[in-house]
Amino acid sequence: MLLHGATLLSFFALSPPKNQDALPASPPAELEIELRPLSSASPAKADSAVEAPLQTKLAKLGPGKGSLKPSAQDDGSDADDEEDGDWGEDEADVDPEDTETQPEERHLSLAELGVGDSSAHWNIPKGDQRSRRSIAARKRKRKRQLQARIELEMAQKALERDVKRGIGPGGPVLTALEGVARVSSAPIRGYAVFQVTTDAAGNVLGVQLMESNGGSAQWTAVGHHVRRRLAGQRLRVGGKPTRLLVRIESTESLPSGADPGFGIDAFGIPIKKGEGKKSSKLSILTPPDFVEVEIPDPGNPKKNLKMPMFVPPSLISGGGDLSDIGSKRRRMVHSRILRAEALAPPRSGSARKTEGRQDPPAAPRED
Repeated sequence: MLLHGATLLSFFALSPPKNQDALPASPPAELEIELRPLSSASPAKADSAVEAPLQTKLAKLGPGKGSLKPSAQDDGSDADDEEDGDWGEDEADVDPEDTETQPEERHLSLAELGVGDSSAHWNIPKGDQRSRRSIAARKRKRKRQLQARIELEMAQKALERDVKRGIGPGGPVLTALEGVARVSSAPIRGYAVFQVTTDAAGNVLGVQLMESNGGSAQWTAVGHHVRRRLAGQRLRVGGKPTRLLVRIESTESLPSGADPGFGIDAFGIPIKKGEGKKSSKLSILTPPDFVEVEIPDPGNPKKNLKMPMFVPPSLISGGGDLSDIGSKRRRMVHSRILRAEALAPPRSGSARKTEGRQDPPAAPRED
């Protein structure tokens, strides 16, 4: 019973409706399924195919960027890479040279370009050990030069201060120069300029004549005598070589300080001249004259006004000191320091032994 009922139900269910009998029947769909056997080595090959392109791209980024698992790439990975189009093309473009460490770029030197001197320190590459040593040596040299300049400047200031106070090296030099000039055969009326050099210990190395207004041979002899007199003395120089420029003047005068000689003029016309501007003078029949005198300004005491003054004529007039009558003239010598300089010590390689030797005299200038 149940079997017959199921048969009827299936018949009615599979039979098409009446209103759809006119519709054409659609062709049956075709589906093809291809089965491929799956081996046990396929997962390993798939993993290696994925890792190989990653290794290639990391190698392109640069050396030492990192790597995945080089042991995972075996011979079977090449076959799978050919099947994968995208990864295969990236792997084919890899250049083996890109994965190697690139050497540092080296610039051509001036000597290699054909200009400059290859021995110059600035042509040495920066990476050279000699370049670092030369830079350190130049720094030490600049430091020594700066320290030497500071010491020289301090010595110069101390020397100038001592000269102003009269306690510098000029005292013994001036005393010896004046003493020798008084008894020498140098011109009685004249001047000379000497240069005195000393070493760092204060020993006098030379006395050289630089300038004179006459009698160069006599003044040069004075310099030799002064050098011998100062041979056993040490001047106060402050530990630096020193150079002094000294001027000496020689004149004659009477006990009152007036110049020797006696001048006479008549009617304003000189008849006899004295030996200097300070000589005694006698004037006969001096004509009238106008002279300018300075008087204080009433409106401004700090200012003086120049006013003309009339001088009446005189029958006889004169000027002089009675103490000079019958007195003898004397030689007066005066000296002073024009300049004092502290010098840099000589280099050890070029220093010469000059102690006990007179410097060769230069050609003095005569006015």
